[in-house]
Amino acid sequence: MNLQHGDVSSEIAEFRQSTGQEIVSFPATELHDIDDLASLTGALDAVLTVQNTNVHVAGALGKPCFAILPAVPEWRYGASGDSMVWYKSVELFRRAAGAGIETVLAPLTARLSSLEIGPR
Repeated sequence: MNLQHGDVSSEIAEFRQSTGQEIVSFPATELHDIDDLASLTGALDAVLTVQNTNVHVAGALGKPCFAILPAVPEWRYGASGDSMVWYKSVELFRRAAGAGIETVLAPLTARLSSLEIGPR
């Protein structure tokens, strides 16, 4: 399920073409407020995101959440560590200073591979 805002249809099509995996998106007209976002998030097994509102909604709902952070994140995420003081269900993956997202992909992929989620 894609929770990203805006038109990302070309990115989703590129992902589908390169992986053969489908990503479902809700129409933007279905997301009116934070309650709608919370409802959608509550229906998910887990959330993979960058530092944004999705982290806080997933954390508040107790959903497993994996957040990719820049080398210098917002203060809410702390200066170091792999967890948030606010939410026990959120795991942080921090980019190294001066490095790209590649620095978190291997540990993030390993962590996601260990999850036991899927169709019910």
